[in-house]
Amino acid sequence: WALVDSWTHSGDIANIDFIDLSTYTDIRVVMRNVTASGAGIRQVLVSTDNGGTFLTASGDYVGILGSGVESNQSDLVFANSATTAAQSGEIYIEGFNMANIKVARSNFFGADGINLRFIPTTTPLNAIRVGPGSGNLTG
Repeated sequence: WALVDSWTHSGDIANIDFIDLSTYTDIRVVMRNVTASGAGIRQVLVSTDNGGTFLTASGDYVGILGSGVESNQSDLVFANSATTAAQSGEIYIEGFNMANIKVARSNFFGADGINLRFIPTTTPLNAIRVGPGSGNLTG
């Protein structure tokens, strides 16, 4: 494992982008006590063009509900509740730079406990964006 970046911030910022990640097979994003100006769920988006655009459409990510039913999604999430309060969590993406479907897991306390999503693109990924879900990241 390699630490790509360690970030501490105070004040409003829309997103944090991490680019040039094409050499990483697996990515783990750990977030601690991140607040937002709007009530949203902190999220991660992925990119196939090094951050030029990020996948944001419904179906760019496919969630597996606790019942086993698939559901089209537009992001990867750290938690299961929208809030402005501090949230912590982690998202692990397997096969990040592989030319195959990727698997992403979030571990959080809630109804399902583990949020499992697929990233159905077979194009290798090379950048991620951490965002607030709503408003700006505030700290």
